[in-house]
Amino acid sequence: MRNLGEEKSVPIFQKQVRDSEKGFFLSWAELNNLANKFEQIYDIDLIGCLNKDLLKRYDTDEQMYETCDIVIVMFHSSYSEVFTKNISLIERWSKKFKDVERLMKSE
Repeated sequence: MRNLGEEKSVPIFQKQVRDSEKGFFLSWAELNNLANKFEQIYDIDLIGCLNKDLLKRYDTDEQMYETCDIVIVMFHSSYSEVFTKNISLIERWSKKFKDVERLMKSE
């Protein structure tokens, strides 16, 4: 069982995230540190908002995508979807990662 530090195993971490009312809050540095402890990630949503008051569990994915500054939905370690209104961020990531497909929001 993988230890995430401070005697926290993956199952304990998963329970803490599931049981939290508003999700599990991490700074960018904490997220980077945590990411280095995982070998593979399945089925996780990462959301970021400049306005911390907007960070919560959303009733619908669409509401989350439209409200948050960035939403990363990781289905598997090798496949993710990123939702953001920040076009320059998407352009930078498109240059960095392979096999990037840009999808435009349908009205």
